[in-house]
Amino acid sequence: MTASRSCASFELPEGVAQLRPIFETGLTVRIIRSVVAPIFVGLLACSPADASHLVTGNGFGFVVVTPENGTITKLYAHPYSFVRPEPGNPLSEGIETANFIKELGWGGGTAANPSADYEDDSHAIHLRRSDGEGFCFMPFGLGHPALIISWEPPSAETRLTGRSVKWSHPVSSEKVVPLLGTEMHLLGFEGIEESLLLVPLGKATNQLASPQRPLVGSRAWALISLESDSEVIETARDFDRWRAGLTPRALVRWEIDELEHWRIRPTVHFASENERHLWRQSEVMLRIAQSREPNRPGRYNNGMMVASLPDGVWFTPWVRDMAWATVALTRMGHRSEARAALLAYFNARPTGTMRAQTAGADYQISVVRYFGDGSEEPFFTQEGSTNIEFDDWGEALWVLGEYLRQYDDPALLTASTYRGPLYEAARDYIVWPLLANTEAYKEGLIVAADTSIWEERQKDKKHFAFSTAAAIVGLRDFADMPRHVGDETAHAEVLKQLAELERGFNAAFIRGESCAERWKKG
Repeated sequence: MTASRSCASFELPEGVAQLRPIFETGLTVRIIRSVVAPIFVGLLACSPADASHLVTGNGFGFVVVTPENGTITKLYAHPYSFVRPEPGNPLSEGIETANFIKELGWGGGTAANPSADYEDDSHAIHLRRSDGEGFCFMPFGLGHPALIISWEPPSAETRLTGRSVKWSHPVSSEKVVPLLGTEMHLLGFEGIEESLLLVPLGKATNQLASPQRPLVGSRAWALISLESDSEVIETARDFDRWRAGLTPRALVRWEIDELEHWRIRPTVHFASENERHLWRQSEVMLRIAQSREPNRPGRYNNGMMVASLPDGVWFTPWVRDMAWATVALTRMGHRSEARAALLAYFNARPTGTMRAQTAGADYQISVVRYFGDGSEEPFFTQEGSTNIEFDDWGEALWVLGEYLRQYDDPALLTASTYRGPLYEAARDYIVWPLLANTEAYKEGLIVAADTSIWEERQKDKKHFAFSTAAAIVGLRDFADMPRHVGDETAHAEVLKQLAELERGFNAAFIRGESCAERWKKG
């Protein structure tokens, strides 16, 4: 991977004239930790020894499933790993997102021949074991962090058992809530702000529920995370409308059918069925990775995309990985999702927290990543210090250009954002700060020293080719946007600075034959 990254940063056989395709080639290394990465292992899993954790989600939360034993091991209350900064500890990961479940399975024991697969390349996970089969998924049609689980045992003997659950935190309160013709259960947990609403869906068992075994009374349930107990009635009604009286099995089919309506017909030719399968599953993974939580005071994350799905260390919104994912959505044809991701860049707040390291320039795009609430996280904590990654700013402009090339959407440039109309926010809080952080090199300019795609500690900053390449590609995409709003001054200035950056790039980073030429020689 290291060699791939290095050559991609320098591979310019004809100088900056070939910068765009090379820049995009360099970005492909991001997919290794991107939202699609878990699929490759998951698709190859054919036995418990090979199996990878599977993830379902709906933009409001995540659920993790372990195929080795057919159990659910995580239910996250939000679609990211850390909710917000930790007060008084600026270099910590932040306040961890609540996870309700340590283990949720059928009957509490083990069974032979367990497997878990995505049904029809969807987000619905089909669980199979010798003692039955079932489904779990988080429905896109419901605007809440809700997990739907169902199980069908094969015999009367196993029907006597029910779902067993080990919560990740002790239960601090339990209340029966009679609503909509059924008895729901509202659970509170020690150390968790959110509560969990349990809604029975399937046929009743002959088992009596208890605080230790709350799920034994039914073979199918909805588990819905609530940020406040005051949301119980409204959430229950939303769920009832979404369910529309359907059985658990019918809900699975309905959700998959709705997903098929959402898909965009691919414009590419697949060489094999495996390629088509991978495309379809990747399409769904991208959708799972995008936050659908509405913006509200104190949380501005609608449209953000995490760098990977759980349970790795990357399921947090990273500017660079989000850029790659957004371009993928754009080129796939998912206009609404791509637009939401773009607006997320421009509505995140607070940002501009590292002005002392950005030549005093205020800026909108984070220099590294974001907390779940949309606030800037200007560091990569595994290095234990702050980072400045100027390539992020060029990549955000690249994403904007990709979207506008693909879709006729002039209204986007005048859309209201945190810092004003989107065009003005892009010019004043991405373009000008980026240009303010360039340095003279021979007859041109290069981007100032930073940590770039290598994400090192800021004390180890260097002049990376990738940051200047990203600036050139992004500014090229931005260059014609001023003309759409009659800003000829900005148009001329960007073109002038682009020429300087191209000269600086060629002088600083082109040495002898390119990586492409070396590769051709073997």
